[in-house]
Amino acid sequence: MKIKILHLYHDLMNLYGEYANISVLCRHLEDAGVEAELDRVSIGDDYSLSKYDFIYCGAGTERNLMVALSDFIRYKDDLKYYADSGKAALFTGNSFEMLGNNVFDREGKMLEGMALADFSAYQGGESYKAFIEANPEERSLADSDKRLTGDAVFTADFIDKPIVGFINKCGFIKGSFTPFLNVKYGLGNNNSEKTDGVRINNIMGTHLTGPLLVKNPPILSYVISLITGGELTEQKEYDSELLGYEVTVRELMKRFSAE
Repeated sequence: MKIKILHLYHDLMNLYGEYANISVLCRHLEDAGVEAELDRVSIGDDYSLSKYDFIYCGAGTERNLMVALSDFIRYKDDLKYYADSGKAALFTGNSFEMLGNNVFDREGKMLEGMALADFSAYQGGESYKAFIEANPEERSLADSDKRLTGDAVFTADFIDKPIVGFINKCGFIKGSFTPFLNVKYGLGNNNSEKTDGVRINNIMGTHLTGPLLVKNPPILSYVISLITGGELTEQKEYDSELLGYEVTVRELMKRFSAE
């Protein structure tokens, strides 16, 4: 079996060592006898989304996100076709903000999003003021007009293990869409809802960084099952990865329970 992987904006959207998500994914695939062919692309590169089996994009600064989105928007129709095909993709950190209708920066400037899901992202400042003026019942969201950071423990409907990671974000997400994860402890899409990220078929987005797939073997295994269409029935487990995950879950649950 051969799997073709596309790493979007590997140079711009790579805070917190997010490249390691692709490194650990390729290693697990290859150890299972799957050939993983990886392409890395950035601003101005031309490519065809349909030729890939998995797409990944990591977290970046708010400025780099807007630069990436300004380039990625030319693939809006192609991404819709990719999502409708049922193929898998993962957007971590703030990169999943590109999947909504719009992204509003701190100066109030709006960039058109990929419109895979019905939501908008607000990065604070003038965009917060405009949103709250139009939606006074959401005034409590003004409290999040600052950089929000912290560890998090989430749950998912599709696996029975907790999901851990770190969140560093500026802003909130509002709209009507299917979330990816449920918040047990920590920060979600906004401070009035206990959900995180977005899911469109097998396109997954989450605020969690860490890197996500390195810290969470259960999520890594789930992503591999999506990529391979369930054909890879046996996946190799690494004791060091499992131990690190178990220790992190135990310590975070202990700390959050004591707060």
